[in-house]
Amino acid sequence: MKLFKKIMKGVCLALSAVVLFSACSGGDSSHADVKLNGMTIEKIGDEFKILQLTDIQIIDPAQQPYEGRLTPADAERWTGREKNAFNLVRRLVADTDPDWIILTGDNVYGQFDGDGSNFIALVELMESFKKPWSFINGNHDGEIYIAYGGERIECGKGMKWQADYVKNNTKYCLYEAGDEAMGYGNYAVHLTENQKPVYSFFMMDTHGCDMAGGLTREQVEWYASGVKNAADVAGKTLPSFVYLHIPPKEFYRAMVDYTEVTDIGMISKDGMPVENGNFGMNMENVAYFDSDEFWAKLTELKSTTGIFAGHCHTNNSSLLYKGVRLTFGTKTGTYDYNYQQGGTLTTIKKDGSFSVIPVYDPEGGAYGKK
Repeated sequence: MKLFKKIMKGVCLALSAVVLFSACSGGDSSHADVKLNGMTIEKIGDEFKILQLTDIQIIDPAQQPYEGRLTPADAERWTGREKNAFNLVRRLVADTDPDWIILTGDNVYGQFDGDGSNFIALVELMESFKKPWSFINGNHDGEIYIAYGGERIECGKGMKWQADYVKNNTKYCLYEAGDEAMGYGNYAVHLTENQKPVYSFFMMDTHGCDMAGGLTREQVEWYASGVKNAADVAGKTLPSFVYLHIPPKEFYRAMVDYTEVTDIGMISKDGMPVENGNFGMNMENVAYFDSDEFWAKLTELKSTTGIFAGHCHTNNSSLLYKGVRLTFGTKTGTYDYNYQQGGTLTTIKKDGSFSVIPVYDPEGGAYGKK
C-alpha cells in the first residue's frame, strides 16, 4: 500500500505508457470540437513536480574531433559519464522524486559524440527512471561539423539522428521533432486533470549550432498558436511555461533591474529563495538572444508565467520580471566549466501557483561547491 501511494502521488505511473502520457487529440474538454495540439500528462494529487536538468554536456574524450582538442590532463579529467554527470543525476532524481524531468539543452557535446554512444547512454539513463522526461536542444547537441585549421571536420550525429533515435527507442520520453523548418524539438505538452488541460508547456529550439541563436518569427507564431489552441480547448487562457536553452534578453534586463548596475550579481547567498521567490546568482554575463518580438507576443497573450533556460553555466538566478519568473537552471554536468552543480525543482500547486528552488547534490558540499 505504501508503494501504491508513492506511485500515485504525482503522475499516474500506470503499467501502460499510453495511460501515463499520450499524443492528445482533444479528449474530454469544454470545447470537444477543438483538438488539443501536443502531448499530455495526467496529474494525480495536489502537486506536480518538474525537475529541470541543464547543460549535462556528456563528452567522450576518446572521440575528440581532432588531435589536441583536449590536453591529456583534460582528457583524463572528463573521461567517465558516471562521475561527471550520471551519478549526480541519479541522486537528484532520487532526492526530489519528480513527476516529470526536463533537460534544457547541451545534453551532450556533439563534437565528442561521433558514434552517438553518449546520447544513447543518456537516453538509457533517463528511461531507467521510468518517469516522463523531455528534452530540448542546446547549441552543442547538434554539432555535426566543426571548423579547425581551415577545414570542416565531421564530428557528431546531429539532431535529426537524435530525434529519430528517441522516437524509435523510448517508452517514457515526451518529445516531438516538430516542424523541421523551425529546427528540432518545438513541441507542446499539457498537464491535464480528469483529462482536461490545466497547464501548458512549450519546448522551443533556440538553435545556435546550425544557425544564429534565438527564435525565428515562425517559432513565435507557433508559440502563439499553441497558447490560443489550449485556450480554445479549455475555454480560457491557460497558464504556461516556456523551456529553452539560450535565454531571451529579458534575463539580462531582469538582473540589471535587480542590481541597478549589471547583469552579474547575487540574489541570495545560500541559493535559496528570498523576497518574491527570487534566488541564486549570476557569475557571468548573460549570453542572450534579442527577443523583442517573442516578448511582445508573450506579454500580449498573458499566458506564460515562467521561462526556464540554461546555457550560462555559472548562473542560476531566478527573478520575477514583469510578472514572469525567469529562471536559469543550475548546471548539472561538470564539463566544461561550472560553479554550482545540481538541478532546479518547480512545484505546481493545487491552486495553479508555483514555486521554484535550486537543488544540489544531496550527498555533498555547501552551496557553490563542486
